Amino acid sequence: MYKIAYNHCLDLSRKRKTYQRIKRLFTFNPVTESIEQTFEKQLFSESLTYALSKLSLQERNLLILRIFEEKTFDEIGLIFGKSTVAVKKQYERTKNKVKKQINESEAKEHEECATLS
Repeated sequence: MYKIAYNHCLDLSRKRKTYQRIKRLFTFNPVTESIEQTFEKQLFSESLTYALSKLSLQERNLLILRIFEEKTFDEIGLIFGKSTVAVKKQYERTKNKVKKQINESEAKEHEECATLS
């Protein structure tokens, strides 16, 4: 049941992105932040928000299922249709990717502060 709901949400997300792209083509209003973006800014630091924005939809969903939903790797494997080992590897790669992006973002911030001083 969870897998059906997950796939349905993915479909809705894809449709929403397509709709937003088409809408931007035909409107001249400045783009406002979505509720999700506003929530992320309040909940996470700028460097973490930046790192999460660089992840694919599946990578973000993996982190959400593992960290916030507290699903096991077996459960996530069933939802994604992958083996437990593959999910664990992808989770480790995603964590490393986030750490790397955070470090790069913080390094950029330090460089900008150094040039302003």
